[in-house]
Amino acid sequence: MNKTLLFAALAATSIALAGCNSQSAQLPFCATSTADPVFSYTACKIEMKDFKYYPEDAYVQTGTAVTWFNFDEADHSVFTMMGVERMDSGPLKKGAAWSYDFANNTGEITYTSKHPPS
Repeated sequence: MNKTLLFAALAATSIALAGCNSQSAQLPFCATSTADPVFSYTACKIEMKDFKYYPEDAYVQTGTAVTWFNFDEADHSVFTMMGVERMDSGPLKKGAAWSYDFANNTGEITYTSKHPPS
């Protein structure tokens, strides 16, 4: 019985990671400057792996949907305070993705990562 549960857990994890990989493959990385052609796109991604963000600095226009993908073993969170608007992903486990639509934001937006206690 334990082997069956372990197999089911491993299969579910593999499916979740495969889903994250296929979703990630469909999006371009966010622009690394306002001159980058991707800056004009309406959707882009930031990947978390090796305890780093890729790209490390991202630039998006108002109206852009950004999706963060966690490929690290550790949980990550993405959060910021932007005036009265707050952005907080909560803990993202390995294989999880979280999106935020910067629909009402103007100017520079800074996001931060934290590693919740495990």
